[in-house]
Amino acid sequence: MTAAAPPPYLVDAFVTDDGGGNRAAVVLIDESRPDEWLQSVAADLGAPATTFVRRRDDGSWALRWFSPFTELRSCGHGTLAAAQVLSQEFRVPAPLHFATALGPVSADRAADGFRFNFPAQTTEPWSLPAWAWDALGLRPVEVRRSGRHCLVRVAEVADVLGVRPDLAALRRLPTIGLAVTTQGSGRFDIVTRWFVAREGVEDQATGTAHTLVGPFWAERLARPDLTAWQASERGGHLTVTVAGDQVLLGGRAVTIVRGEPVDPWNSGTVRGVQD
Repeated sequence: MTAAAPPPYLVDAFVTDDGGGNRAAVVLIDESRPDEWLQSVAADLGAPATTFVRRRDDGSWALRWFSPFTELRSCGHGTLAAAQVLSQEFRVPAPLHFATALGPVSADRAADGFRFNFPAQTTEPWSLPAWAWDALGLRPVEVRRSGRHCLVRVAEVADVLGVRPDLAALRRLPTIGLAVTTQGSGRFDIVTRWFVAREGVEDQATGTAHTLVGPFWAERLARPDLTAWQASERGGHLTVTVAGDQVLLGGRAVTIVRGEPVDPWNSGTVRGVQD
């Protein structure tokens, strides 16, 4: 661990009824730290995302998100994890107001967890090169692209569940994330998997993915409120509400490890070390 790094909280975000979700580390800091320090801590922790939380003079909270490799412009599950830690571990009252690279983000209590706003991603029709179809091993119904990400619509849930992409080959795409998505049935309106080709991984439960697929499906299903299943190995459940240029993302989070024994903003003991 990098010297002087506070012990992290570990949180599973967008959990399902059976657990799962996407893991994030949450590190509380009392002052701005150099980018090199933040990246080193995130690399040491090795979580899919590490969220650094710093209280601002105006009462809001500055968030920065890092993977083990780079700073993230957007991280939904890291935001949900931060809301979980501030609310559950430090009893900070909701709504929580975050200052992020995306702009202001607010998180509030929902019926079974938290709900927070992220900017919606708009998409345009796009054509994938032939080699990318070989790398995906499927044929789409439709392909669209936002500024940073790609959406591939397929016909059936079985197509989403069965896709086994060549992530090394997909690194050649000029986009960062790739959603393979279809309309669901029963409990879930949307079924999606999300691949981060540039890092060679499939993400487990991803808020950012649903700022892409949420507006896409809200338009096609002609309703703004959707339930979503991210069909990864661990699985993730989300609620998605499209409200103009914003998407409200909802889900549950569970704190797995409580690693910060001292409140970094006040000098009192907070609570124990590990569940």
